[in-house]
Amino acid sequence: MAESSSVRSASTHTPPTNSFSLPSLPITNITNFISIKLDGSNYLLWKDQFEDILITTDLIGYVEGKIKEPAKFVTIDGVESINPEYVSWRKFDRFVKSCLKATLTESVAAQF
Repeated sequence: MAESSSVRSASTHTPPTNSFSLPSLPITNITNFISIKLDGSNYLLWKDQFEDILITTDLIGYVEGKIKEPAKFVTIDGVESINPEYVSWRKFDRFVKSCLKATLTESVAAQF
């Protein structure tokens, strides 16, 4: 019996879950969802549309700074390697940046 309980506890062991979660990438072309490009005179309308998309896709935290950049490297069993959470975070951060740039007019984008 002791053997079966130790086997049972070993088989039900689950690794700790990570509190860091990322949204999926539901948008392939954000310009299909935003009817205008920011041109310097239409900020409020542009912001309203862009913000709604970010909220709907759970990406608003990247813009608001609520989703923090994880450590770039982690050490596991004495071996330092790139943090997979950092890789995922960077992918989404760059995606949001690309979406933002895609919704700017050339004259506004040139200022960045």
